[in-house]
Amino acid sequence: MRGNERQRVEEILTVARLYYEQHLSQSEIAEQRFCSRSRVSRLLKEARERHMVRTTVHHPLEQSFELERQLRRHLGLERVFVASSSGENTAPHDVGRLAADIIESAGHRQAVVALSNGRSVAAVVESMPQQNWPLSVVCQMVGSYGGSEHHAVDAPDLTRRLAAKFGGGYRLLPVPIVLRSATAARWARREEMMVTTLELAARADIAVVGVGSVGQGNASALLQPFITPQITRDLRRYKVVAHFSGHHFDVKGRHVHTPLCDRTISLEPERLRKIDLPLVVAWGWEKVAAISAIARSDVNPALVTDSATAALLLDYRP
Repeated sequence: MRGNERQRVEEILTVARLYYEQHLSQSEIAEQRFCSRSRVSRLLKEARERHMVRTTVHHPLEQSFELERQLRRHLGLERVFVASSSGENTAPHDVGRLAADIIESAGHRQAVVALSNGRSVAAVVESMPQQNWPLSVVCQMVGSYGGSEHHAVDAPDLTRRLAAKFGGGYRLLPVPIVLRSATAARWARREEMMVTTLELAARADIAVVGVGSVGQGNASALLQPFITPQITRDLRRYKVVAHFSGHHFDVKGRHVHTPLCDRTISLEPERLRKIDLPLVVAWGWEKVAAISAIARSDVNPALVTDSATAALLLDYRP
């Protein structure tokens, strides 16, 4: 490179750094360099033309936004929210915090929120900041699993905890999620408290529901005590992959009716579609088939997941 060219490149680089890195105005650069403002302008233009200056626009959420766009197309959903997650251990906090932010934005002082159960719902409740929603109501939308071992992720406790975060009231379903017989379940559904609570849940502004994984025709661990050999055969026969709002779904997102459905106390999955914001919160490689099934169901949920699970969902083909 000839001497004059080297000097010009050096001058261009100097002016470009003063303008782009030190944020001096063109007039300030001209004064500092003892030259005209028009010369500074020409040097900056040459810097851009010679690709000495590269401007990039970037944010950590950019990947999440792109995953959301791709998942909306892939799953046919209108609303997908993807949390940036650094790993499986941070997913509960990251996804729970994002879902809580969505609820905080969509909620209001008179909001009605229907709540399911499970660790994903518990993560949302844990992440929810304190609100001043004194006229809000949190209502239980599925019966209780019962037992001290399920206390932290069971619907009654989660309902009370979220109501305390809102500063409002709550409505419980004082009944197990699965009753001993279909007859007992029919009678329970006629109880006034059951009817009014489930009807309130059906008219909620927001619902928060987790997704259970059902692999190789086996029920989720929480449901295992209620599963008979006949139900196990049905789950395998119909390729059931998901447990959602107390009911089972196959790989295509179709509700599979088993004898367990007649004994289950919950808001029917198809009624979730009429709720303005039915948030389905789930993450993890083991949940991919189940999430895909619910996304393809008639529920038309608003999916909240993390970036690692979103990438797996894009590669998954039922």
